[in-house]
Amino acid sequence: MCIKRTKGWVSLLLCLAVSAVLQGCSGTSAGYQASFTPGTAAPEATERTDAIPGTPEPSVTRMAPAHAATPEMTETPVIEPSLADRVAEAARSLEAEAPESVQAVLARLGVDSAQSADGPLAAEVLRRAGVLPGEASPRHFWLLDPLKDPAAAERLLPHEDFVWQKVNGPPAAYDYPAGPLAPGDLLYLLPAHEEYIGMYLAVSRVDVEGRAYSLIFQPGGRGGEFQVGETLLYDPSDPTQGWLRNSPEARFGRGMLRWRPRSYGGMAELEARLNRILNRGGKWSVLVKTVGGEVAFSREADAAVHPASIIKVPLGILVLESFREESRPLSEALEQAPPQAGRTYGQLLHAMLALSEETATDLLEKDLRSRMGEGWIRTTLDGWGAPQTTLEPRRTTARELDRFFEGLFDASLIGTDASRMLLGWLSEITAGDSVRLAGLGSMLPEGSVIYNKRGSLTNPVIVADAGIIVLPGGEATFLCLLGYPDEWTTFEELDQIITDFGMAWYQGAVVEGLRP
Repeated sequence: MCIKRTKGWVSLLLCLAVSAVLQGCSGTSAGYQASFTPGTAAPEATERTDAIPGTPEPSVTRMAPAHAATPEMTETPVIEPSLADRVAEAARSLEAEAPESVQAVLARLGVDSAQSADGPLAAEVLRRAGVLPGEASPRHFWLLDPLKDPAAAERLLPHEDFVWQKVNGPPAAYDYPAGPLAPGDLLYLLPAHEEYIGMYLAVSRVDVEGRAYSLIFQPGGRGGEFQVGETLLYDPSDPTQGWLRNSPEARFGRGMLRWRPRSYGGMAELEARLNRILNRGGKWSVLVKTVGGEVAFSREADAAVHPASIIKVPLGILVLESFREESRPLSEALEQAPPQAGRTYGQLLHAMLALSEETATDLLEKDLRSRMGEGWIRTTLDGWGAPQTTLEPRRTTARELDRFFEGLFDASLIGTDASRMLLGWLSEITAGDSVRLAGLGSMLPEGSVIYNKRGSLTNPVIVADAGIIVLPGGEATFLCLLGYPDEWTTFEELDQIITDFGMAWYQGAVVEGLRP
């Protein structure tokens, strides 16, 4: 098999090496078996159990959107019942032995040489199986480097339709039995040198023994000729067999990218819409809940994460609770000032919650610790049902943030007057209140109110928003989105995802009356 890796005479030498390896490898299957069993994923491999001696240890990093608590390779592949059969049939329809048949395949792929046809061939298998959209021409994958042109890869393999994953280190050393491939997976083997082009493989089937296969151009019976046939990628029971164990691309490559088709089958329409938006990028903790009612949507809502400035809401509640604990009348306490603060408690609380001022936040937190002590803070948070919330380090969960916001809304935490005061500051329109949840302002009917707190950090990158949206009829919904980037998602993209999520929720749940 001769597939483009380099240019000129270097390509010829490497092609000869690949052919030699293949002729000495027993990885090509004798034919298709009658049944097809989708692969099932297991935790990401961090240790080698069957690596080829002399190859560096691989490491795995996620490219896709899933929260850090749920690595992509621990997901069970969501394979539609017919997908395995469709991919296998698509691969079978492209098999070719006679030279004229091979040329016909090349013509359908829009390329002239089998040496540079791996990308188009893999794409055509998946296009015929319905994995790729019809407008994704095989030619689009010709010499496509997804690392150098991620925008093109995103157009062809959008995050909302594919889980993106990156494996660092030689693909031959990866623990495939622990993190198996599945029918419909698309692989890109990173070349040993960045200036070269890698190799694409589409997983055409996984047999009942867990062996994975792909359709490739391989050397034919006569010199210089090729056939299009199935080859073994790996055998979980024999780590010495298969293309992903023995080929130069697998042994000496820098890593591997994998795209796995997502499935939204079985989801209600609104749930699918919201998941598609979140899957565009980043890692998310999300909760949507009717105030005083049921959860409408969640993703990693119990993961303890950094909420950026949203932590200022529980801090503000704690400050006002401390006044009640000290039997200080609210109005009097707000007019007083912490030692050497230069501003009253009321001014500091407004600056923290309405303007998100960090100086005010630091002064209030330091004063609270000095007056009440760490033990009181911890006991109070636990009593409010927020055991994972901490001020230092800043940590909480989407579900515990709901407890704070709903506790303000129904005045169950710190009383009516204090709650109304904090809610008033959270509803105040300030700079930046045109994006994220506040972006709903242009869609909501007159008389609606948004009580929300945004959170933003650039190092590390965190983009978040949480709040309660109240419609004129009194219906109130809590929405919380805490977002963190993957290596493909920018701050601006996360920011837009929150805005789009809020609008999609309102359009689906309120305007159309859909329920996840």
